[in-house]
Amino acid sequence: EIELELIDGEAIHLFNIASMIVEHIPSRLSDVTKAARGYQLLHGNVPEKRSLPAYLKLNEGLSTEDAFCKTISIGLQHWQYHQHVYSQTNRLKALLEIRESLLILLQAVSLYLPVLQCKELLELHKALLTLNQAWAWQDQLESIHRLRSRKGPFSRRIPKNQNLMNYLMGRREGLLNAHKPHELNMSKLSAKVQLAASRILIEKPWQMQKSGSEISVKQHANGWLSQTWQTVIQSLPADASMNENQYVAIEVLLKQSLINGFMLSGLFADSRGQFRDPWLDLSSGIVELKAILLLHEALNDMQVDDKAEFSSRIQDKTHSLIKVMEQTRKVAMGLDTYW
Repeated sequence: EIELELIDGEAIHLFNIASMIVEHIPSRLSDVTKAARGYQLLHGNVPEKRSLPAYLKLNEGLSTEDAFCKTISIGLQHWQYHQHVYSQTNRLKALLEIRESLLILLQAVSLYLPVLQCKELLELHKALLTLNQAWAWQDQLESIHRLRSRKGPFSRRIPKNQNLMNYLMGRREGLLNAHKPHELNMSKLSAKVQLAASRILIEKPWQMQKSGSEISVKQHANGWLSQTWQTVIQSLPADASMNENQYVAIEVLLKQSLINGFMLSGLFADSRGQFRDPWLDLSSGIVELKAILLLHEALNDMQVDDKAEFSSRIQDKTHSLIKVMEQTRKVAMGLDTYW
């Protein structure tokens, strides 16, 4: 363990030293203090997964700069905390939270970059794109977790089929062995991204040039939210039905729009929940669809008793889920916006 503490002087020197360390030693940044770790050991406490709030709380008069910094801070805190959770417990749910943190950080930089223009943010955006790609396998892990969950689409049938359970367990272990999450958490890229994001919060490099950093974030929020949701709605057919492949295809765009809402809906009245809830349900439905598609792929790859019956049940489940999602989509597309 290496602890860096600033007694006096400029914070930039801490970042310079930390950058040299991560360049030469596999490192994981942490904001969990030695005292906190000591109390965990003393009392035998195991760190637990934490969920993000439903939305980021922002004051209406907050500047664009302050809103951006608050978003980056919560993303970094969530990321570092769940790196700590995984290092202590090996619980896979912590990895899903790390992935969520990275998506928030990437979308925050993407959203605010046109206003807070500077090369440091542009470089951070490129690094986050690379890091998010390195964690993209989490989508498969989430599908496997959903299939094995008691709340999954085949929670009664899958546990009774030992071959299928072994297949899913083997696929899960294959993902972990191939992508090595402990090494990802200790990677040079991961540490550099955290240092760059933290450094930006301290130095605020956009202040060195003309930017809209002092403008109220609410002046931007209306346009940002309108643009992103208009893109989503234009990607959906108004009169025709959608199938499972079409829903999976819009997942990234829908997720980006929901993250924008997470970052900005705190500026608006409580009607945001009425608007966001059906879209969140659709996002959850897509996750379940992807799990069902993985199960269908598994059946094609292995020998399972009553495969024809199982395939028929998958088709029925897919049809029922799509039917519910279509009803939800129609409600969502007909709602008034909250901004």
